[in-house]
Amino acid sequence: MESSVPIWQHHKDILTQAGLDFDDIEKTRKHIHQNAECGFKEFKTRKTILGYFTDVDKDNNIREYATTGFTIDIKGTAPPTDDGECNVIALRADMDALPIKEETGVDYASVTEYSHMCGHDGHVAILIATGVFLKNHRDKIPSNKTIRLLFQPAEELVGGAETMVKEGCLEGVDEIYGYHNSPLGQEGTISIMPGPMMAGNEKVYIDIEGVGGHGSEPANATDPITAACHLHSAFHTIKSRNTFNTDVVVFTICELNSGTTFNVIPRTAKMSGTIRYYDEKVKDLCVKRIEELTKEICEGFNCTPKIFIGDSCPAVVNYEKQTEIVMEIAKEELGEDAINTTKGIPKLGSEDFSCFLQKVPGCFILLNNVKPGETPITMHSSKVDYNDNITGTGVYLYVRILEQRLGISLLGSLDSES
Repeated sequence: MESSVPIWQHHKDILTQAGLDFDDIEKTRKHIHQNAECGFKEFKTRKTILGYFTDVDKDNNIREYATTGFTIDIKGTAPPTDDGECNVIALRADMDALPIKEETGVDYASVTEYSHMCGHDGHVAILIATGVFLKNHRDKIPSNKTIRLLFQPAEELVGGAETMVKEGCLEGVDEIYGYHNSPLGQEGTISIMPGPMMAGNEKVYIDIEGVGGHGSEPANATDPITAACHLHSAFHTIKSRNTFNTDVVVFTICELNSGTTFNVIPRTAKMSGTIRYYDEKVKDLCVKRIEELTKEICEGFNCTPKIFIGDSCPAVVNYEKQTEIVMEIAKEELGEDAINTTKGIPKLGSEDFSCFLQKVPGCFILLNNVKPGETPITMHSSKVDYNDNITGTGVYLYVRILEQRLGISLLGSLDSES
């Protein structure tokens, strides 16, 4: 398509013809942004979302999971068909915000102690808009086809996806797809690859117990700070001496607390950190060495350690078939040059969309968000604000994926007329 109109505007124009009100969706997104909520407490956000779906049969098609999470099934009313490889497709959005003080300066900045510095408000907006479009076009969806809108709590805390899966949110689902907005490229492009796409995350907590005493008499105490310092240095040998150069793993101690004043040797020291990895075997090796080094070094300094390694979030591993399908759709709709398969990916950041992919096939897509001429801003910065321009592209690609996988036609005539 040769046009001076930006591709995201083209997508919005098509969907507007189909009845979507993007001004309203953007207004809602900013309302959610202003009233940001933390994981498992997204009650106002849930109420706002459900306000768009009051005409959906609540008893049969809306189900609650994981305290504040829920699914909405959009079922077709057209005659059934055997077309398409799938009957039930799930689309996911995460709803929670971060405990960060917002510094964007926008007039809809968060008024709570949390803020959407990762763009989850935008993910919700995309899924609301997709759901509104689908329920308004149920007459084009066969009665044996269902799209499940999956609104997930607590992605940042880690646990929202895992809890929803355990409670059965994927029952009957054939495939699942999801987005994260990303600064890896300009609006109207995506970043995507098959296989490991984002890293797994394992949390590490170490408590070291010694014997407190006076700072002037260290021989009468057992200093946990010394043990912690040696341990921190030793941890750096795991990557350099225990893994191969082809193994991707990062272990970082991000917290080290001990002591209360200048002249008292404390009784305890506390450390915490994170392991990021793509391969479970590499992660297991790293865990083994952390445990061995901690026990041996602490014993050498007459200290007693307590180790907890867990609260894990697996790596996001995209299925090859579903990823190739998304890439082909994106090439056709966005252009060959709009598909990034190398820059900045795979990422060492983690995402609990991985829990869904461990249960059903699917694909996680990075929807690039940088406006032309602007400098990319990393996620979790206090100055991040979601780019509303990419909402239309997000909805449009979702619809095209659904058409391909469910064997239906939702936009064909509108697209050819635009």
